[in-house]
Amino acid sequence: MRIWAGPVRSWARTWRKGLKIDGRSARAEYWWWLLLGAPFAFVLCRIYGLIDGVLVARGYFGLASVAEMIAAVLLAAWAVPMVTVSVRRFHDVGFSGWWVLVLDAGLFVAPLVVSAVMMAGVERETVVVAAYIGETRPGVLAVRWVIGLLFLVKSVIAALPGQRCANRWGPPPDPVSAVPGAK
Repeated sequence: MRIWAGPVRSWARTWRKGLKIDGRSARAEYWWWLLLGAPFAFVLCRIYGLIDGVLVARGYFGLASVAEMIAAVLLAAWAVPMVTVSVRRFHDVGFSGWWVLVLDAGLFVAPLVVSAVMMAGVERETVVVAAYIGETRPGVLAVRWVIGLLFLVKSVIAALPGQRCANRWGPPPDPVSAVPGAK
């Protein structure tokens, strides 16, 4: 059970800090939140898609809307702490948290901009969804490259070691992956 001390502690620390964007976060806190939460978000979206498809096919549009709201709340419960832990992680490396906003906004804005420019006359949602499911039209490929590049930049910054001394966002975070009593 000692192997899970880091992930459990990291997950709990991120939940406790929840909406706080001040301070700094260790690499373990960021990466465990992402690695344990991303499958949750993926499965949640798949389950919602199945439920929504069944409800709409049977004409239960009101229940489909309720399912959509529940899925949105659950997804936000993961996504909001993901943004705040990202901001604190960038602070630990020495970057402003505004870079998280720029990179995350780019992940959502890039598909919309490319679809507006290259796919005039096609529904915007069609291109955005196509970028994530593997279509190969030129505009869709451009969206996938931009999304991949933005995700790579954010991942590289998050993987950098934190500054060892205090910076303008506070002292270095406590190591969360250490097992109590271990040297």
